[in-house]
Amino acid sequence: MNEIFQDRDYIQDEKGDIYQVIGSIHTKKGIFALQKYKKVSPVESKNTHQNFIPSNDPISKIKNHDFRYWKQRDSNDLFVRILPNYSSKSANANIEYNAYKSFSTIFQMPMIMIPHSQIQKHWKPQQRFKELLSTFISKDFSEKQKLDNLERESIEVGTTLESFFKINISKIGITGSILWRAHHENSDIDIMIYGTEFTKIVNNSKNLSSESKGLRRFKKIEILPLAEKMAIKTGLPMEECFEYIYKKNYLIFFNNRKVSITFAPNLQELLRYPLFSPETIFKSIKNITIQAKIESCEFGYYYPSLFKISCETIKDETKASPQDITRLIVYEHELVGYYNNGDDVEIRGLLQECINVPGFNDLKPIKTYQILVGGQETFGNEYIRKIK
Repeated sequence: MNEIFQDRDYIQDEKGDIYQVIGSIHTKKGIFALQKYKKVSPVESKNTHQNFIPSNDPISKIKNHDFRYWKQRDSNDLFVRILPNYSSKSANANIEYNAYKSFSTIFQMPMIMIPHSQIQKHWKPQQRFKELLSTFISKDFSEKQKLDNLERESIEVGTTLESFFKINISKIGITGSILWRAHHENSDIDIMIYGTEFTKIVNNSKNLSSESKGLRRFKKIEILPLAEKMAIKTGLPMEECFEYIYKKNYLIFFNNRKVSITFAPNLQELLRYPLFSPETIFKSIKNITIQAKIESCEFGYYYPSLFKISCETIKDETKASPQDITRLIVYEHELVGYYNNGDDVEIRGLLQECINVPGFNDLKPIKTYQILVGGQETFGNEYIRKIK
């Protein structure tokens, strides 16, 4: 099957459950994903017009959390969210009890890999945004009326980003619950931007003022919870985490609705994305701290984030020498977006031996080492910090 599955695409399997695609590189065996929603039995009439239904059903009472149901508009099926967040702890719990759990010879650990034969539906962010935009500009007024307020607002966000950052509109997508038509009035707007060219424009823009065409950056008080979350994951002082997050200029609201922006490579860039190949093996060794220079952040905006580095010193005893460590891979979105080519950084993470991994220059298989940040093994004691 030649169909491309990109990061933040959504999949529905044969049982009706909803999965979010993780990353943009997969294997012939299946698509890497996490289960985000579970299909459940109806608890209210299918004639209800609510899309976000409070639940009194015992199935939704898990660890004293009052879950709510999402209703998919095309089918009227009801779903409960089972992935609370994207932390390594939540991801591991999500994988543990999933029917598609399979040992990955690449990552040397269990992963959810959905076989192509089990995929019933595949929702793509670019296609969904194109459909919304086409409906919006249609001359058929009855078609326009089919758009709800959040869909109209997501179109406005996309076109505003196009205008403000000079992004090709075809490189914008909409993901999250809007993608698979299960959004409700309190849903966030989750935007995808494809391609390094436009990704760099957004990341490097300094022109976003406190209020620009409906866009505004997070206020300092709104950054505090994010800084607290980052401090828990890294062990860094909250003040330092706050400084990093404050520099991330694409954390925005649009008309006081939270907008998330995620980046993914375009199809041409996927062909030279040196993340891994089917023959790659990552062998975990130990947690270490190194000092290094960022040589290339070309693939550092995507998920997982991949940086080419040159290691200068290793603070822990290990069999690898500094010149052996050439890669930094990051599985936490909160820990990227702050580093540029030439930056000197200190990294705390998991040292891994990489066997048959594609080289940065020509994709030929090589043996090297990488530091992994964002895994379960180093939670609470992992970071990337600039050396001032």
